[in-house]
Amino acid sequence: MNDNLKAFVEGFVLGVRETPRGFFAPITAFFRWLNRVTDEALATPPHVDPPQASTHR
Repeated sequence: MNDNLKAFVEGFVLGVRETPRGFFAPITAFFRWLNRVTDEALATPPHVDPPQASTHR
């Protein structure tokens, strides 16, 4: 395994062990935001343009 990748994995594991709440807080906040935005988008009715006056004669 490449030294940089090995150092990354070791740092990742160390971070998860030391501060689980602080480590996962940004991920949790992102998914909560994504869930809220998706729910709001699905709850609103689709936008319908009002009928336009016909210019065809």
